[in-house]
Amino acid sequence: MERGYRDGTNSEEDNLRVAGQYRLKLVHEILSKNLIEQKGIIAAADSTWATDILAQRLCKTTNFDADIVEATVASFIDQGLVRTRQAGNTIEWYWNETASVV
Repeated sequence: MERGYRDGTNSEEDNLRVAGQYRLKLVHEILSKNLIEQKGIIAAADSTWATDILAQRLCKTTNFDADIVEATVASFIDQGLVRTRQAGNTIEWYWNETASVV
């Protein structure tokens, strides 16, 4: 199925299965290596691009496809799981400890 995912020959259902497996592995890596905290410190001057910068850094660090990383980061943000705060001349991404996941 992974080969079909990469070369575009899978059914949509199989692609969703493969993407789900990748996302699970990505989330595990992000959590187990504290990557939000490690890669989420960005110059305040770049705050407009903070989401893109975080996704690019995670992509480079984890070697996952950009589409899956970007979708995962967007999901974290949309669910309120990660947020940013200003810390001097930097913007820091952090886990929202009060977020509830349904």
